[in-house]
Amino acid sequence: MTRITELNDHRAHYCIPTPDGKAHVVPEAMIENIISGKISIDDVDDRDQVIRAILKDWLNIKLREGRH
Repeated sequence: MTRITELNDHRAHYCIPTPDGKAHVVPEAMIENIISGKISIDDVDDRDQVIRAILKDWLNIKLREGRH
């Protein structure tokens, strides 16, 4: 079931276009909570697609910096 969240309650946020052609809006606070372990990455809709998109962007940044 799709859950709709009022984005005004979760500023700032990131729009993450995924390889399957969708876009996900993820609040910065949610990403921080995932990093800190307060919530699970499993709580993100289409988790695998979102992770792929984030990793792709991260790798592109690292390659531009000259680090492998």
